[in-house]
Amino acid sequence: PDCRCYNTVIEGYIERGDLQTAQDILESMEQMADGEGRNATEPSEYTYMLVTQGWADDVKDDFSGKSADQAERVMRRMQERGLPPNVKVWSIVLDGWCKRAGVARIAMSRAEDLLQEMEMALEGNPAAATTTTRLTRKSSKGKDVVNPKSSTDKATTTAPPPNIITYTSFIAGLARSRDRSLARKADATLVRMERAGVTPDVVAYTSVLNCWAKANNRRERELAAARSLRILDEMEKRFARGDYQVKPSLISYATAIRAIGNSMDDDSAQRAEGVL
Repeated sequence: PDCRCYNTVIEGYIERGDLQTAQDILESMEQMADGEGRNATEPSEYTYMLVTQGWADDVKDDFSGKSADQAERVMRRMQERGLPPNVKVWSIVLDGWCKRAGVARIAMSRAEDLLQEMEMALEGNPAAATTTTRLTRKSSKGKDVVNPKSSTDKATTTAPPPNIITYTSFIAGLARSRDRSLARKADATLVRMERAGVTPDVVAYTSVLNCWAKANNRRERELAAARSLRILDEMEKRFARGDYQVKPSLISYATAIRAIGNSMDDDSAQRAEGVL
């Protein structure tokens, strides 16, 4: 059987929720490829992405973030084996942590670390955008096994720059979190997007509006109405200039109304009616 056959079996186990068996098959593919030189069983980028997605989506009862951590470990295995994960895989891992925001205490700090690592690729300094990892893997018995395909024991890997999905996942994670400054952090993420050359779309803007609707400290609630109206105004102006990716949706307007309702503005009722 070749890699495609193994991928089909892995998909089957993931669909039935048996992630550990899917992980074991991935490890056995690595062992066969390394020990026997069977290139046909070398896991592909798709193989790793399947297993990463499976662990990232295993949110139920993952209060400690164990499954999200496993998803990140699978991504790091790709790096160790000289198969640089693309932005989709990185975004899957980051989203896995963001889905656990408000449940696992470390979730957003881990997501922030990943986002910063990806943003380093934008700084124009290759040395700053790379991480050095040992070309080893964990065997099924938990021991480090050196990858025989490598002529050295180290490799330098580079994180890909973040895209719109990466940033939107991060903002959605802030909305799930219990951070006392979640709305202002969401605003700051919009600035980070623009600095990275990523243009916010309607989903990103609406996610920021959702953060203002969930603002949980007095200062942010005082600003919620004014800030939400400015975001809507920015979306409408960009749409009027021909940027159809930011056309406000019904959800955008409804979320802005919720944010205004969450505010401590004395004129919040009139402002909310004005959105209608």
